[in-house]
Amino acid sequence: MHKVALHGSLVANVILWGFTFPAIARILEHVDAIQLTTIWVTANAAVFAALMYSRPAKRPRVTRSDLPRLLLMGVVAVPMTQIPVVYGQRFLSPPLTSVIVSTSPVWATLLAVALLSERIRPRQVAGFAIALCGATIVILAGSGETELTVDNPWGAALTLVTPIGWALYTVLSKTMTDMDRYSPVDGVGLVLVAGALTMIPLMPHAAKALDDLPASAWGWMLFLVFGGTVGPYLIWFRALRRLDASQTAAYMFGVPFAALGASWLVLDIVPDAIALVGGGLIIGGVVVAQLAADNSNPPERSAANDARVGNRR
Repeated sequence: MHKVALHGSLVANVILWGFTFPAIARILEHVDAIQLTTIWVTANAAVFAALMYSRPAKRPRVTRSDLPRLLLMGVVAVPMTQIPVVYGQRFLSPPLTSVIVSTSPVWATLLAVALLSERIRPRQVAGFAIALCGATIVILAGSGETELTVDNPWGAALTLVTPIGWALYTVLSKTMTDMDRYSPVDGVGLVLVAGALTMIPLMPHAAKALDDLPASAWGWMLFLVFGGTVGPYLIWFRALRRLDASQTAAYMFGVPFAALGASWLVLDIVPDAIALVGGGLIIGGVVVAQLAADNSNPPERSAANDARVGNRR
């Protein structure tokens, strides 16, 4: 994929992910967070399993050594990432939930330092501190501000698990260079199927909600599956093969703006001024951290990072 087209597809991802937050809010009017997440994840896994099964000659050949890693990535990408963001919308409005999720690049940077031996610069630390202050304001000031939410800062804080999980999934995807033999469909599909398998104990509870979903909620659910997961995950997986983990994750800070517009269009919700200030600090902190990372000189790259670049060539 040409780089211009690749970056354009990531912009489309931002818009689609922005609409997932009001979509979740609409569905939560009829079911609980566990039911929504389990139905969503199961449908995602079914779609990707069908895509993989439909190509007999190109079906993925999973080795025994890959199974533990696929299961780990499935746990990180599915229950660890999806459940907190859905559950968190009981306590934060959709735009503020998206702002919390936009801290993913900061966590990705910290995880890259810990797992990939990448270097961190003082301005990146400053950006992280700014973003963390903003997240604190959002959690304390934004909890329970609409008829869609209840007042519980601790519940709102649980939303932070999602960006940490997504950052971990992003970094793990970069470390497992030997799994590049899987196509984007197979790579994403195997991870989502593995993640869905870990949620089997929750499926009986989720099944009870199937009769409670009206046609409009099913419409939003279809959007979550195809517009919020299938298409964006394929684009994300392909982008990770062409771009650095931090460069790809940087697009996440555009999601809050898309979510703000989507929430205004769908739910007629605009957060209070103090919560918007916190959101601005988060985005500003993430931008500072990303600019500091982008300005790093190539000679300062670590040996581990150089090895990863060589593996991609």
